[in-house]
Amino acid sequence: MCRGKSTLAVNDYPAISGCTTSTLTANFWFKTEGKDINALSAAYPLDHLLSYLSWKNQLETRKSYVAARHLAFLFPKTPAGQSGFLFLARAAYKNGYKTLAWKYLQNIQEELLDSTKQLDLIEAKAGILMDLGQTQESLKTYTLLLSKAPKRLPAEKRLKLALLAQQSNKWELAENILTNLWQERKDLSPALQAEILFWLGEGSQYQGKTDQALDYYLQLAWQFPEENIWAITAMYRAGQIYEQKGMLEAAKNLYQAVLKKAERKSQKKAAKQRLTSIEAREKRQIIESGVMF
Repeated sequence: MCRGKSTLAVNDYPAISGCTTSTLTANFWFKTEGKDINALSAAYPLDHLLSYLSWKNQLETRKSYVAARHLAFLFPKTPAGQSGFLFLARAAYKNGYKTLAWKYLQNIQEELLDSTKQLDLIEAKAGILMDLGQTQESLKTYTLLLSKAPKRLPAEKRLKLALLAQQSNKWELAENILTNLWQERKDLSPALQAEILFWLGEGSQYQGKTDQALDYYLQLAWQFPEENIWAITAMYRAGQIYEQKGMLEAAKNLYQAVLKKAERKSQKKAAKQRLTSIEAREKRQIIESGVMF
């Protein structure tokens, strides 16, 4: 900015000086481009705009806690003031003051933030709500975040949210998150891909979509055999579905595979029990049909 100069006659204000003939000349408006805004603010401490710009600069360049406090409480309705509240909320949360962090967030008006800061705000709210035990509100807020920025959160965190949604009987939300993750599978580790398929299968099975569940389980078992814990459990679950459908040979083949490949004694024991049960069932069917060998 650049404006003119203001001239003040000292003899008009005798209290300023004993001199009655000189004048004071002061820049009223001046250019700030290319100048140190912090130095200018120090030189003109009563200039409200310079003060704002200086604290804003310190928050952006130095991540200054002091700057955040000044902006939040002196300029609360400005974009930088809102950023100050967000900074203070993060600092409070980091130091374990979760309730205080939440109070800071309540002072933020989303429309005063740019798009990136808006996402920061939503994510911060979702996380604090979760820590405060407000699981459903947190899930709702995370859902809003993912609707605005589907890849905002790392895959591992989205997977945890999907499992939390399943535990909360929000099966559609869980399936949407897991399906989106599966579509991104080329960027994920085999272990994570296997786990995603397993939870997709479990969600489908719980909802009674047994054919869909079977597809997920078998895909997991044959594509990721090295992911033993997921592959073995998937084969066992697929065996159960075949058994329920009366497809006993297919079920036996899967249980035998579990018995052969499982690393845990509990898994081997469970598969052996199912094989014993199927053998008993087959014998009963033979007896009931009147066919004896």
